[in-house]
Formats: sequence, structure tokens, C-alpha cells
Amino acid sequence: MTKGSFPAPYQLAAQILAATLPWKNVPYDIQNAAIAAYGRQGYIELVVLSGFYQMFSAINQGFDVKPETEAPVKVTGVKD
Repeated sequence: MTKGSFPAPYQLAAQILAATLPWKNVPYDIQNAAIAAYGRQGYIELVVLSGFYQMFSAINQGFDVKPETEAPVKVTGVKD
């Protein structure tokens, strides 16, 4: 992923995900930048969240879960 691909608030998270999604170690400089920006807890949450999404993706693939083709469900009480 090239630097500057996302707006500033998202670039660091994108760099973390670029490492975690293909199951690679997050480089130390990115780890340190994330801890400085989000704190240790925030960095851990990003990595764990990435793992959860991967786990649920694998489950969906295993059961061949596909989106419904019918009209989407309308959510009430939400303004456009």
C-alpha cells in the first residue's frame, strides 16, 4: 500500500490492516505510530478487530452465506 492512499485519520489503520489481513507481522514502526496515536489499547483493538472480521468471513464462506437479493430492510428512526 502506498503512503497517502487514505485521508490522514485512516492511513495508519490501513497500514495495520495491510499487514494483518494477509497474516503478516505489523512492522515495528507502524506499531509504534499506532500506539502513539491510539494508545496501546487502541492498537490492540485494531488488530483484534481485524482478526474477528477474518474469522466471520471464514464462517460465511464455509456456509456459503450470500447477501439477500430482495429489497433491503428499511431501518426506521434513522435520518438520511
